[in-house]
Amino acid sequence: MAKILRVVAGMLLLPACSLSASAPRGAVEPEPASPPAVAAAPPAVADAVADEPAADPRRVGDVVVHRFSGSFRRSPAVLTEEIVAKEGGLWVIDLSLEDGRRTTRLRVRMDPEGQVKQASRLVSGKEQPATIADYAALVQETVFSADVNDGLLASQRGTCLVGSRELECETKSYKVWMGERVATLKLSESAELPGQDVASEVTSEDGRLIYRSELLTVEHKDAESSVAER
Repeated sequence: MAKILRVVAGMLLLPACSLSASAPRGAVEPEPASPPAVAAAPPAVADAVADEPAADPRRVGDVVVHRFSGSFRRSPAVLTEEIVAKEGGLWVIDLSLEDGRRTTRLRVRMDPEGQVKQASRLVSGKEQPATIADYAALVQETVFSADVNDGLLASQRGTCLVGSRELECETKSYKVWMGERVATLKLSESAELPGQDVASEVTSEDGRLIYRSELLTVEHKDAESSVAER
């Protein structure tokens, strides 16, 4: 059975877009990027480096904003994520999803490995009980799933805009399937924003937009203000 291909934005809480689909149509998975070259070191030093955990790039005050659109949902939505604190080793992250009809606000507590341990609703800036399932439901509103990834079609370099910043980007195109329908997935990434998809979109053969994710803002701000206080 083919694995699901899930298109998600590279948000504070989520990994970048997954392309791990395999399929009976002879799908070809994209080759992983080669690791950067590292100068040889004595064995004792090399072992110490290998055992050292990677530094967590997140900081209190980080803000990421994405916009989602396309036929996969009724109306476009904007998701704001903000790290407002660190408590007992857990990141405290405020989420606000707005789609013109309603606004959903949650606060989650996440461990350094990216696992959400607790979720609360934010009502007038106060936390009220919620569940991990409530968080999963919010994330699901920003996710698109195809059935099969048939491999890389093309890759090109250019520039992308994130807010007022112009970044050097690489955009890769993939052939994907939704049942018996063929579509094209495009992913844009920049070395200046590691771990973030600058943009992603899925279009049908006739050019109909099915899914689009756009990175609008990546910034660091005064941690005293948060989504909950807006």
